[in-house]
Amino acid sequence: MTPPPPRYLYVNTVDSAETSGQASFERSFIGYLKSHTAEFAFLTADTQSDDHPHHHRLPLDKTRRWKYLTYQIRLYRTLVELHREHRFRAIYFRSSGFLMTVAHFTRQHRVPLVLRLGAGHYDVLAYHAVPAAVRWLLPRYYRWVVQRCQRLVTVTRACKRINAEEYDYPPDRIEVIPNPVNHRVYELGRHFRRTP
Repeated sequence: MTPPPPRYLYVNTVDSAETSGQASFERSFIGYLKSHTAEFAFLTADTQSDDHPHHHRLPLDKTRRWKYLTYQIRLYRTLVELHREHRFRAIYFRSSGFLMTVAHFTRQHRVPLVLRLGAGHYDVLAYHAVPAAVRWLLPRYYRWVVQRCQRLVTVTRACKRINAEEYDYPPDRIEVIPNPVNHRVYELGRHFRRTP
């Protein structure tokens, strides 16, 4: 049976096989989306493949700084090819140093961008992804991009407040979705409770 065509694209530049907190989150998040909806396609930096028909991989070689620059070009070309095939209604992007490429693509092709963002700062990978001479522009550029996003997603109410102030972004367009906790691995003490 042929799966239905995806309507949304989830993009991240993390290899979920890495041993890191972010990779662990990506494994859980993408696994949840794959098991609960057929509306998403995925574009990740994963090096390992699976049997999902709409999981596209664009591995990132982190051994050389110039590889970050060539990845920007490869990422843009891949986005163009995938959008030509599926005509996505929106792109959901985990903010990283490659936000510039995704933002440029969504603006050029008039695709709404939903950005998952931390607390009022740009990713440190941006320093590898752009020439040193223009790094001072990054905070201004991030502000400009964020203000043009359809919606923001962040993990706490504190992050929501910080991002609304930092980027002058309407709070009613910022969704708070806490990071998941695997209770088979982590156990909260009795005097702790989860708060968004």
